[in-house]
Amino acid sequence: MEKNLEFLFTSSALASRLDFSTCQLERLFKRYIGQPPKRYYMRLQLQEAYRLLIQTPFEITKVGLMTGFLSPSHFFRCFQSEFDLTPHELRKRP
Repeated sequence: MEKNLEFLFTSSALASRLDFSTCQLERLFKRYIGQPPKRYYMRLQLQEAYRLLIQTPFEITKVGLMTGFLSPSHFFRCFQSEFDLTPHELRKRP
């Protein structure tokens, strides 16, 4: 998952790759990670976006695309929900 952040994630594709049922994968994630796979994957994407925003000069929309968000508005909403600040506000921090 960490190596493929730019790709659209589906629980069924991951379950198939691991030879699990989707329900089994969801259950195992919930038990051992404490959240569903889709939420875990989005957190990985957002953490990588945060890192890219503070360590690279890439445009904010490019960072969103690089981390698998197809819509800039969806990226901005998810980012703000996760970190309580927008990507622009993060970039403006000293």
